[in-house]
Amino acid sequence: MKNIIVFIMLFSNVFAFAQQVEIVGGINYNMFYNRGGSSSFSTEYKYTNEIGYGLKVAFENAKINKFKWRVAIGYEKYGGEINAFEDGFGSGNRVEAEIDKSILSLTFYPLNATFFNRLDINLGVEVSNLIGGNYQGIHTINSSFSSMTIVTDLKKRHASYNSKFNFGLRGRIAYSFNISEK
Repeated sequence: MKNIIVFIMLFSNVFAFAQQVEIVGGINYNMFYNRGGSSSFSTEYKYTNEIGYGLKVAFENAKINKFKWRVAIGYEKYGGEINAFEDGFGSGNRVEAEIDKSILSLTFYPLNATFFNRLDINLGVEVSNLIGGNYQGIHTINSSFSSMTIVTDLKKRHASYNSKFNFGLRGRIAYSFNISEK
């Protein structure tokens, strides 16, 4: 895949000019959620969310081959802990994990609209790549019938919990205001 991208870049002729540069940074608060359905077992989930950070550099009104785009490059880092337990009929499962992720993203906004000379609405596509990710934890299976407990390291059980590559839609609403009249 990398060879194809390098080949396309070598034989393409793209001129890009940006009229405005925007730098955005901030903190983010990761939220885990349960997407499981109802179960006849006793189920308990505990999530510990951590505060992360993000930084994005955007180029507004970038002219690429006569079209005006908004282009953004971003970096995000976040993490948290999960403790999930399911118990029923003499057996139980527990997963305890700590997760840490770093993501690099590239966003193209081909649909751009400005209202009242101040309100910007942008819609685009984002491609992100996991550049750093670490998870550690254990999976425990208990059986009261056989008095057996099996503990497995999550890294031995699963090669990865993270998707290395993501693709999605990204929207943006912004209001521009002048700091000075000059």
